[in-house]
Amino acid sequence: MNTAGEEARNSRNHAVEEAYPAQALLFQKGEPADFFFLLKEGQVELFSPGDPEIQIALLGPGDSFGEQAILFGGVRSLSARALAPVVCVKMQADALRELLEGQPGILKPVIESLLLQLYMQNEFKASKAPYVL
Repeated sequence: MNTAGEEARNSRNHAVEEAYPAQALLFQKGEPADFFFLLKEGQVELFSPGDPEIQIALLGPGDSFGEQAILFGGVRSLSARALAPVVCVKMQADALRELLEGQPGILKPVIESLLLQLYMQNEFKASKAPYVL
């Protein structure tokens, strides 16, 4: 059985820091959802592609996105674009799921519940979004 410190070290082995230039697509709707993102620097837009595009959320440092990779796997329901140069920490969904499995008691269901709420909020915004680009 791994200690909390060993689990943290193992999770860092599966996380990589990546920089993206302004206007770069971090992922597109329909792509495999295999990474979770934590935004360290810059601003990212989550949007529903189409004509017109519908902006769902603007994210800044400290925000996370790509939660469906952890919850459901499958494919991306939105696209993500850097609005300025950004730095993100990307973590493989499988590695994060393994880390969650090792959490004691109530922590895992709480984290999963929060991620599900974020996913549902983004889905609701996508269906009712007042912002048109």
